[in-house]
Amino acid sequence: MNKSKYYSCNAISNFNLAIEGNILNDKCIGFCCQPLDIRPGIGLDISGEKTISKLINLIEMSRSDGRKSNKQMTMLKKCIQCEQYLQKEWESYDVIEYINLSLYPSPCQCKCIYCTYETKNHDISNNKQIVENYMMIFNAIEHAKRIGLISPNALYQISSGEITIHPLKEKFYDLIEGARTWFYTNCFKFDERIAKNLSLNPNSAINFSIDCGTSNTWRKVKGFNNFNFVIDVLKRYSYSSIYSNQLHLKYIILPSINDHKKDYSGVIELMKELDLKKIVLSCDVRNRQHKNNNIVAEILSSVEIFIDLLDKNNIEFVLQNYSESDARVIAIRHLKKRGGFGH
Repeated sequence: MNKSKYYSCNAISNFNLAIEGNILNDKCIGFCCQPLDIRPGIGLDISGEKTISKLINLIEMSRSDGRKSNKQMTMLKKCIQCEQYLQKEWESYDVIEYINLSLYPSPCQCKCIYCTYETKNHDISNNKQIVENYMMIFNAIEHAKRIGLISPNALYQISSGEITIHPLKEKFYDLIEGARTWFYTNCFKFDERIAKNLSLNPNSAINFSIDCGTSNTWRKVKGFNNFNFVIDVLKRYSYSSIYSNQLHLKYIILPSINDHKKDYSGVIELMKELDLKKIVLSCDVRNRQHKNNNIVAEILSSVEIFIDLLDKNNIEFVLQNYSESDARVIAIRHLKKRGGFGH
């Protein structure tokens, strides 16, 4: 692990592996989830060995680029647009500690009103090219394991549509067998292999976007009338876990839709029942760059109301997908109300 000052970001410095987006794209493998026109990336090769060789070359070239002037940069010239890409003293890791598997096309039966992915009616098992690309990805990761490029303590993120109905889910499960894994699921279906992983690895977790605390709002946000069933599935995962904090809840705040106190209170009561001490507060990513001051003010007001209720119930929060300026406004207002520093 070498330390020096140059342009980089956490994803490049930590040697993250992000296989994100359409796997038919020639830049589907990279380090982050920024848009394709910004992030450095590579496509799949016919063998796992060749794909990983290209990945190693990509990390080496990316780190080398960060030590050049902006005019001399080649691969990372567009990374300058990203607020995460900074000049400072970075530590460069030689093994992968985090693997994001957000592969598409992938199926999902939910109809979240904020979802931007095309996940409906994807019978990928009948598409030879897509299946072959999935297998090339699995082979590449297995090869990276064999040569010691992936840390034995690496964190895997499984967020390819809805994993519990994915036709290749057993391949995913075999890939992460015994590993620290975060499963992103809508909890429409209980999966025994996920439960087993939770019961064996205290660092594995369920990531669930709850987005409401009542069945009526659930139907508006998710498009289904199965709120109570989903909560029962979540509880079953809780019973399978070693610790309560293996359930990670997220609440995407949608003004005038799910920002009612009844919904907030419903989530807080559930968290108390499951002994959960923290929640992620997010927003519709389509609005995070919104220039309409009225909409921004409405979003911030909705967040503040939820934060006040969380405070009263001794529940911590983490902000996600808010701009730095919006997060600063929320933090300052919150600290003023508390009369000091906290979260």
